[in-house]
Amino acid sequence: MTNNISGIQMVPEVGYAETTELDRYALAFRKKYRGRRIPLRRIVGFCMLFRRELVQRVGLLDEMFGSGNFEDDDYCLRAALDGYRNLIAGDVFIHHHGSASFKGNGIDFTKAMTGNHSLFSRKWSGPFTDENQAKQILTLKTMEKAEALFHQGELDKGIETILQEGIKLIPTEERFYFFLAEKLIEEKRFQDALGVLSELPSGRQNERTALFCAYAHEGLGDTATAQILLDSLPAQSSNQAAAQNLLGVLAHHEGDHKKAGEFFRRATECGAGFAEAFTNLGVLAWSDGRHGEALELLERGFLLSPTTPDCAERFHSALQDPEQIERGISAFREARRLFSQNRRISFLLIDLLLKKGETKECLTVIQQAIIEFGLPEGLLEASLPLRGDLGPQQPVDPAAPASLSVCMIAKNEEANLPRCLASLLPLADEIIVVDTGSDDRTRDVARVFGAKVFDFPWNGDFSAARNESLSHASCRWILIMDADEVLSPLDHGRLKELLANKAVTPNALAIISRNYMLQVNREKWQSNDGSYPLEEAAGGWVPSTKVRIFSNGKGIVFENPIHEIVEPSLERNSIPVTDCDIPVHHYGFLDEKRINEKKLAYYELGVKKLTEKENDLKALYELAVQAGELARHEEAAELWKKALDINPSMDVAWFNLGYNLLMLSRFEESRKASLRALELKQDYREVITNLAMCELCIGSSEEALALLTSSLTRHPDDPNTLLMMGILLVCCGKTEEGKSYFKTLRERQIHFAEFLNKCADKLTTAGKEDAAKRLMEVAGTI
Repeated sequence: MTNNISGIQMVPEVGYAETTELDRYALAFRKKYRGRRIPLRRIVGFCMLFRRELVQRVGLLDEMFGSGNFEDDDYCLRAALDGYRNLIAGDVFIHHHGSASFKGNGIDFTKAMTGNHSLFSRKWSGPFTDENQAKQILTLKTMEKAEALFHQGELDKGIETILQEGIKLIPTEERFYFFLAEKLIEEKRFQDALGVLSELPSGRQNERTALFCAYAHEGLGDTATAQILLDSLPAQSSNQAAAQNLLGVLAHHEGDHKKAGEFFRRATECGAGFAEAFTNLGVLAWSDGRHGEALELLERGFLLSPTTPDCAERFHSALQDPEQIERGISAFREARRLFSQNRRISFLLIDLLLKKGETKECLTVIQQAIIEFGLPEGLLEASLPLRGDLGPQQPVDPAAPASLSVCMIAKNEEANLPRCLASLLPLADEIIVVDTGSDDRTRDVARVFGAKVFDFPWNGDFSAARNESLSHASCRWILIMDADEVLSPLDHGRLKELLANKAVTPNALAIISRNYMLQVNREKWQSNDGSYPLEEAAGGWVPSTKVRIFSNGKGIVFENPIHEIVEPSLERNSIPVTDCDIPVHHYGFLDEKRINEKKLAYYELGVKKLTEKENDLKALYELAVQAGELARHEEAAELWKKALDINPSMDVAWFNLGYNLLMLSRFEESRKASLRALELKQDYREVITNLAMCELCIGSSEEALALLTSSLTRHPDDPNTLLMMGILLVCCGKTEEGKSYFKTLRERQIHFAEFLNKCADKLTTAGKEDAAKRLMEVAGTI
């Protein structure tokens, strides 16, 4: 643990101001948390301890990471894959100056971090051809997924994950059985634990099996069998602490408290971090009326293992008077900091904060719990009175240079809204949410997060709804957001500074949206570069730019019933627009069901708009896009032709016409449209990939190869062109050469399996069955 590092190893408030006080603080820290070990796969490597044997098994640090960043992530991952547990020494405190080597050597920390994140992602994105390594990765991923579900209180889902994604695929991996049995025992499902242990592969039963079985039998009340199993353990067992603890439990069953206490104390001596023994000693002390001593012991058990249900719940139940509750709050805060994903810890902390009357902190913890665990029954209802006491978030000084009102419209967004609002709370002075007819809990979620909520009957006009939100804003600046978007905390400070510097005159900022998508064959698609590790999703994103931040008032309003924008009113009022490189992260395209519903709604509005404005180029453009998005390719093609009748030099129309004709398998027509688009815009990468596919389907593979080769000389890293080149080479029988392109894309975490399937379908339609077969055979190995 330290004072200056990323992640949970950083102690947020240290008890020393000068390094001369460090020894005193570190000693007190050691005493309080003696024996605490915190499991975490990724440990920051400012100070690590491991046996030489680990180096002999997994090798040295990977020197491709240079001066640092991600070399420790990589080493921890390699250790975990080899079966080691990575633990934070939670009772050791070291003062850390932080990035001293980077500063001393003049190294750009951010650049090094981003570059090494990319190297790390490429190294571990697969595919992995070594069977043993693939099994190791599957084992680790499955156990981590199940662990997360157990923390969230999703016990049955965690069990199913281990059974279906672990044991079913690698039945010889004993870690699955022990891991699952331990969780089942913790949750008092003792018969299920015995069932799992009975399925251990032949010859894998050992002293750990006997110990786990003993605990399960004790839980079922079969103390005689538990005793027999304990007696079978060797005297020098590596599980002595757990064995002594269970002997104490058995003695307690017999009514011998003195003997039970002796066994529990022996357990604490065998392992200073064995939490359950301290908890059990606390229970004994409490039953003897020694409540002060009991609380000390129960707290120690909790601090050592806050995720163990008995340790958490027994400590919580012992906290009764206000002083004890305050003490408990401090302990549960620390536990939640370390295990923010643990539902039990969060809910017990919420209970203590409610008892203490800490309304503001309680509401903050509830907000974070909603983000982490969704909307479990009763949580939202319990939080609304708290918000009612505090009221919505209010700007301290609406006229301050950087004061900011966030304005949103929303409908049925209870799932997305928490993450969005949480990303805005530290930045916004007020949040306005206009609800356009939700029948879920959108309004209540918005209120819990401090938003001012207003109802607006939906009339089919997005601009009208947006303008309603603007009418309630009181701050100097307005930021437009949607519920399926977030703003990274990495950019909060920069944005506030930017707004303060531009507050003298009316102004507007054009913001880039990173629209994250699984499909790579989208115009302007870009792969993730690691610059926003917490926000990046899928393989990459498509940029779109529009004005999202502007001065309040000044005649700025939204226009157009769909694809609403403020740019026309900015132009009328001579308000300048400045490009801003701070992105908004948009995830809407990852929810296929919702995006299809949204596309249909936009399409219907587009039909209405075109009816009102017949032969209007903009209306034709918007409806053609929506028709294509809904795979109404015949209709889209006709609409693009009408647009081209109005403006024959519209390159994007020729591109989209070519694409929709390709989707209709009208390859010759598609080819002609794409060639015309290239005449108008020579270096049109998306057209080149479409045209290459047409050439391949027609049988002109040489022309396709020439097109792609030429494009790659200009854009060697373009993912769509690389993908199309790989497809072309595989289809032409150059399988290994084609697979090398796929490997490059996989290293960049770009997913393209669906695109390969679509290409194979087109080739089959074109009568190129052999090429389609070769492509699908390769796709099956990726």
